[in-house]
Amino acid sequence: MNKLVYKLTTAVSTAALLTGSVASVAFGTTTVTISGNGSDSDNTSNVSVNRSTSIYQTNTANIQNNVNIDANTGNNDANDNTGGDVEISTGDANVSSSVSNSANSNVASVGCGTCDGDTNVKISGNGTGSDNDANVGLNSVTKLVQKNVADVENNVDDDAKTGKNDAEDNTGGDVTIDTGDADVKVDVTNEVNQNVASVSGGQGGDVDVEISGNGSDSDNTVNLGINSLTDVFQNNYADIQNDIDVDAKTGKNDANDNTGGDVEIKTGDADVEVDVDNKANFNGLDLSDCDCEMDLAVKVAGNGSESNNDANIGLNSA
Repeated sequence: MNKLVYKLTTAVSTAALLTGSVASVAFGTTTVTISGNGSDSDNTSNVSVNRSTSIYQTNTANIQNNVNIDANTGNNDANDNTGGDVEISTGDANVSSSVSNSANSNVASVGCGTCDGDTNVKISGNGTGSDNDANVGLNSVTKLVQKNVADVENNVDDDAKTGKNDAEDNTGGDVTIDTGDADVKVDVTNEVNQNVASVSGGQGGDVDVEISGNGSDSDNTVNLGINSLTDVFQNNYADIQNDIDVDAKTGKNDANDNTGGDVEIKTGDADVEVDVDNKANFNGLDLSDCDCEMDLAVKVAGNGSESNNDANIGLNSA
């Protein structure tokens, strides 16, 4: 007995929560027997078993975020005062905006469908001059398609202002402008388009073909084909546009034309922190277990004189 091992080759096209799981369903036992038929008989057995498994996972996301934030404690006026101290003291202007987009994830687990059960084909004990044909076809197709399309547009406009204060034309006393801090923090995260596929196989059955004990001048033919196709297609398309406009201002303060006393302008800090993280278009494919091992035994023996005996066997995977 010969050990036949064949490994699937898979067509993969690569350009990231919908889940699908399909168990590997092997063909059951297939038995074909042509035996004990009389002389000059014409005996034909045609067996065709076909199975197709198709999985289509498609996602489309169109995301548009528009964030417009304005924090302003400035733009204060203390002008034309006479006598006494003049003071402008602003508080802090703090702005924090966070945008997080997550879309389009496909996860599929599917069996190769190529590990067939036991297959037994036997032509034996038929009479002289008989014509015996056994045609057996076992065909399986597994198709997995994962597609993602994402169009993400983030528009963030943040302003924090404590400045643009005026203390002008004051007479007598001290003039003070003291602004708070202007802090802006922007966090944008986009995660789109992920495909993960796991395609597995398993242990196959035994294949036994026997042509034996047929009479003289008989014509005996076995045509056996076991064919499988596994096709995995993963495609991603992402169009991500980040438009970030951030302003933090504590300046543009005026203390002009004041008479008498001290004049002081003291501004706080202007801090800006922007974090943009784009993750797109990830494909993962696991074919590590997509194998089949099948035991193959072919026997042509003990047939009569001038008999014509053919065993044609094809095991194909793609």
